[in-house]
Amino acid sequence: MKKRGSALIIALLLMATLGGVTFGIGRLFFLDRNITALYENSIVAYYAAESGVEEGMLRYRYKKNTEVPGPVYQSDEIMRTNLSDPASPLAVQRLPETEAVTLPDSQIYDINISFLTSYYGDDANESGGFSRVDLAETGYDKTFWVEKDETVKLDVSEVLDNSQNVNFFATADDPLCKTDLYFEARIVGQVSGQTKELKTVLDPVGQNNLSEGVDLVDANLGVDPPVYYLNSVLNRIRLTGTAPYIKSPAELYLKPIGCGAKIGLKPPGTSKITSPYTTIRSVGHYGGVTRTLVANIDRQSGTLYDLYDFVIYQYGTASGAATPP
Repeated sequence: MKKRGSALIIALLLMATLGGVTFGIGRLFFLDRNITALYENSIVAYYAAESGVEEGMLRYRYKKNTEVPGPVYQSDEIMRTNLSDPASPLAVQRLPETEAVTLPDSQIYDINISFLTSYYGDDANESGGFSRVDLAETGYDKTFWVEKDETVKLDVSEVLDNSQNVNFFATADDPLCKTDLYFEARIVGQVSGQTKELKTVLDPVGQNNLSEGVDLVDANLGVDPPVYYLNSVLNRIRLTGTAPYIKSPAELYLKPIGCGAKIGLKPPGTSKITSPYTTIRSVGHYGGVTRTLVANIDRQSGTLYDLYDFVIYQYGTASGAATPP
């Protein structure tokens, strides 16, 4: 009887071991199948996001100053396109950015295109805004540096009219040439349907003493090289000319002489100014997977400057995605 009891126990242990091994192998196959499905869905979602970037680039090529969704742009809204059912009346919709995807088996992309920003510059001290203090930071973004004798062209159409009070900030990029910093400044725009140009010089008070120019004021931040500022820079330039006020569409040209410079501009309140880039954000959805592509187009050269790729696996009812297989 003892031998029979021992045999039964051994048999049960063997069955439990085999069951555990079988369950483990089955679990591995199940996980592998899920991972494979996620990977395949990720590829489909990527192609959906890529379609959105292509649409954004076509829109930019057709009309440089375009924002989506329009005609009244909202940063927290998107245009959603269902590639799987293009004939549907709901194939293209303007929706809140947080709107859940309710068709997980459809290939969908959301796009948002913007070119206007609250300031032209870098929030180098990460304060959540922009001011003259940021130019004193060593990590100021090189995007807003202008090399000596090179010219940066800025679209000021959005802030030129209605006497917008745009503040200008600048500092030399090298402490050794702080006394030689000045700018050739031009505004090119419309006067009575004709293109006109106004020129002047921006130079620090007490430095170059150019009588025909407009004085930049030391911000007294106690840094070396000093940070300078000029309130109402666009109107100050326009007042130097004898022609009627230049109106939009218009462009501001700034050329630092003597040394390179870090620059920034800030319009008042909630007004917007043109960014150095048009930013296209496209989010592709398929099978519970989200792929996000962010493309930056350099508005001065028209070239694609950056393309960032993100992948997010969003299973779960909170995101409106499907339940995993």
